[in-house]
Amino acid sequence: MAKAKTKNSNKTLAYYQNLANLLIEDDSDRDKAYQEYQDMYHLKYELPEALRDLGWVRTVIASDPHDGISTSKKVLSSVIPKPKFQPLDNQEESKERAGKIEKILQWQLYGVNSRKGTTIVADIVESALLYMSVACMVVDLDYHIDQMKKLGRDVSTLERARKKGRFVVNVYNPINVHVRKTSM
Repeated sequence: MAKAKTKNSNKTLAYYQNLANLLIEDDSDRDKAYQEYQDMYHLKYELPEALRDLGWVRTVIASDPHDGISTSKKVLSSVIPKPKFQPLDNQEESKERAGKIEKILQWQLYGVNSRKGTTIVADIVESALLYMSVACMVVDLDYHIDQMKKLGRDVSTLERARKKGRFVVNVYNPINVHVRKTSM
């Protein structure tokens, strides 16, 4: 049986390298702003060179950017969201199914949150407050374990992680993520 040709199967590595370079170039102003946001949050500041040699100018770093984001993060992430699933119709069976799905999603969110010191909600809120952007990747451990087994890799760590839920959510710094925007 012949393999079906996908839309992008004829594109070369050079095409994707060029696309990546274009995306990085397009985001250069955004990335400079993100770096400034990070520096303010981490209280990094240096006097402009022209002012350094003046003996009467002193550096005073205000902690307001850090304090504002930290406080907002604590307040906004203090309540774990409750997923809502809209039933497809008004039948009782559909409502019960939607309720079961909501419980499963809530349990999966609990599992994601139990993997590290902070909650996924806190990481998402911090990214949204600091960059006005959030970049996450959801990993389905069942699928990932299956793929790793096919490659003959050790999956013992993944299987231990699976005991706390099926999904892992990785939050990335948006400065390292470049997105192609379309209307689709």
